[in-house]
Amino acid sequence: MPTIIHVNTHVIRKNRKTGERKPPIAVRPSRTGKATYHTEFRFPGGRAVYSPGCGLPCGAVVWIELD
Repeated sequence: MPTIIHVNTHVIRKNRKTGERKPPIAVRPSRTGKATYHTEFRFPGGRAVYSPGCGLPCGAVVWIELD
């Protein structure tokens, strides 16, 4: 089973509403099954980023950058 990267939109919405900055990017490795939460996650060839304060011009606050 592969590692899964999940963006939790519920966390993003709650952060917007309350002003919190809880990490919305969940990474669940196949070997442990336990998710860890991140605001930025690097992987071979790129990274996933959560940046609500200075998002992209289109309004996105979570994006993936590839090398």
